[in-house]
Amino acid sequence: MIALKPDVLVAWATKPAVALQQQNRSIPMVFIGAEDPIGAGLITSLGHPGGNLTGTLLYEESIVGKWLAMLKEITPRLERAAALVNPKTTAGIYVQAAKAIAPSLRIEFVPSFVETSADIERAIDSFAEFRTEVCLCCRT
Repeated sequence: MIALKPDVLVAWATKPAVALQQQNRSIPMVFIGAEDPIGAGLITSLGHPGGNLTGTLLYEESIVGKWLAMLKEITPRLERAAALVNPKTTAGIYVQAAKAIAPSLRIEFVPSFVETSADIERAIDSFAEFRTEVCLCCRT
């Protein structure tokens, strides 16, 4: 594709954008739906991407605050919230945003980094060890 020397390259999602960036530093490129373009090394900042790349995010990091606020609205007595995060993705931007907003909602945010089904089971068991006053299953 790069050998055809198009006027612009378009990549949907982070991984294809990174692959194209590794092969191209001159043709203008637009990424669509990137998870964390800064963390992935695609751009230097959202305001000033730099280089030959620009694009849109899959989710803007402030959406995490809305997710946590929605959980708190659904379950007002919510004190702890867990997130299962694959460290091989660029989800760190969302973890940092959740850590920043959770205290203002009086929620303890507990990220667990998982890659396998065993990791998921361990994370759930670890989170369940702490007694909570709110059951998210039945909202009691």
